[in-house]
Amino acid sequence: MPNRAAHLILVPLLALLASCIAGLPPLPPLPPTYDDNCAPSHTEYLTKARDRQHRLAPSELAGDMAAMRDYCWAQTTSRGWLIAIKAEKDPSAGWSTTIPTPVPTVALTRRWSELDTESQAATICHELVHVKQAGELGTTVFLGLWLTSHGRFALEVPAFSDSLSVHEAAGQDVTPSARLETWAELADEVGRRPQLDADRFVEKYRLSDLPISTMPHDCAVRWAEQIWSEGRSPLPSE
Repeated sequence: MPNRAAHLILVPLLALLASCIAGLPPLPPLPPTYDDNCAPSHTEYLTKARDRQHRLAPSELAGDMAAMRDYCWAQTTSRGWLIAIKAEKDPSAGWSTTIPTPVPTVALTRRWSELDTESQAATICHELVHVKQAGELGTTVFLGLWLTSHGRFALEVPAFSDSLSVHEAAGQDVTPSARLETWAELADEVGRRPQLDADRFVEKYRLSDLPISTMPHDCAVRWAEQIWSEGRSPLPSE
């Protein structure tokens, strides 16, 4: 009788646990390893970085930068997101950030009013990509990717690509050297910042054996440039 009672209790509990687990978003894959030619052991993060569904379509790119800025601004607020300027005392006030929770907000750099119209357009259109990503992935998956080197690479390549597309639409010659400067900035971001976050996490919880894997800088630059080149949006006049 005790065994039957235990069975009657455990089976529903296990079924409930299984249903809860089934409802959770899938965990992102473990980071790949790279060979000397930057070939990864799996390409799931590169596939995410190639995803164009959250980027601006060629028909949405405009040469009028004020119109471009206002378009991406309106696209952001129409999705229920707030747009705010960061306070001077905010330690991250020097750059813009997409914050999906608790109140979905695009927090713009405190220097926003000092930026020229083209830079404002490139910035808000960059953040619009993250707004779309967060809406499609959900807050949990979006933040889970954001906190890892490879996940941040997958989210940032489309966003930086749209920044470059806006500069192209403004008539800028987005040369390979200019692109490589952009991708070097991205590589620093996906390598340095998640590593600092991970280091603080490891120190706080004394998890000295936790394996931390960041995307190699040279590989991040190489793959970002390749993805940009193969998926570049043509200008409306082309």
